[in-house]
Amino acid sequence: MKEIQGLGGKFSRRQFLTLTGGVVTTTVLASCVATEQGGGGAGADTAVTEFSFAWWTGGEGANKLFEESIDHFEEKHPEYSINRISAPYGEFGTKILTMYGSGNAPDAHGVPWGTVWSWANKGVLLDLTPFVEADNTIDWEGMWPAVTGGCRFPADK
Repeated sequence: MKEIQGLGGKFSRRQFLTLTGGVVTTTVLASCVATEQGGGGAGADTAVTEFSFAWWTGGEGANKLFEESIDHFEEKHPEYSINRISAPYGEFGTKILTMYGSGNAPDAHGVPWGTVWSWANKGVLLDLTPFVEADNTIDWEGMWPAVTGGCRFPADK
């Protein structure tokens, strides 16, 4: 089994993918939470905001992590409902690109490692650079270069 060196230890490919999936899920779900605004109290709007999130299915551990993360998020934030969309890894890219083509893309989704640049060239990925640069809590330079390097488009950013 291949091992990946980093973060002070070695990870199996499965552990790395599970960890990466958890980070992606947490980041996506955290982006759903709006900042608290004034108001509230009796008569406050209790509408539920629908949000769709898609990922590819892999080992049971990764799928369980996604499901539990979403369950936990929905428990903590009942004002949101996450529509879960999944597909086997080999079918995921086709499914997502078809959803984009039909105008019915999910609000957020995972991006298979080897597709970042081709999907960016197709215009289906949002450049998050302005958001990362505007958020002083994100230390882009302090992140694991082996991971972040494959997520920057174009490569010189």
